[in-house]
Amino acid sequence: MFTGMLGNCTVSDVARAENWYARVFGRAPDARPMDGLIEWHLAPGFGVQVFADPERAGHSTVVLEVAGLDAQAERLLASGIEHQGPQPGGGARIPQLQDLDGNRVVLASPAGGTFALSLAPGAQACSATQSKDHGSSSPIAMLRAPAGVWTMTRSRG
Repeated sequence: MFTGMLGNCTVSDVARAENWYARVFGRAPDARPMDGLIEWHLAPGFGVQVFADPERAGHSTVVLEVAGLDAQAERLLASGIEHQGPQPGGGARIPQLQDLDGNRVVLASPAGGTFALSLAPGAQACSATQSKDHGSSSPIAMLRAPAGVWTMTRSRG
């Protein structure tokens, strides 16, 4: 059973790339497992490695889903990471970044947005709110079926 994933971007010079990726992730690397390799651990079980391999540099792509895409896009511009802003792509909104070697780092926000809800132990029904990156939200009702499976319906406003 798989328990995690590290995406890998190959670069020509890891020291030069570290500055760019630190601005993307908003912090220094979390680990330096060996010479020429740095890692950012983004959440339990997944992250990004930046690895020095000049012969393969510039041929990597990683796609990272982010919350608050518009705020992240603005933060990146303010830190000197150029991009064209969030654009529609693949059912999501994506700004495409390019590192100094030409690797692509794509940030994505699901078109459906994110869900927030809380459940009391033994709950049979609840309500939730779906928040979308462009600022709107939709009420959602969730019902628990006898088999313990939650079903979701969009409330009509």
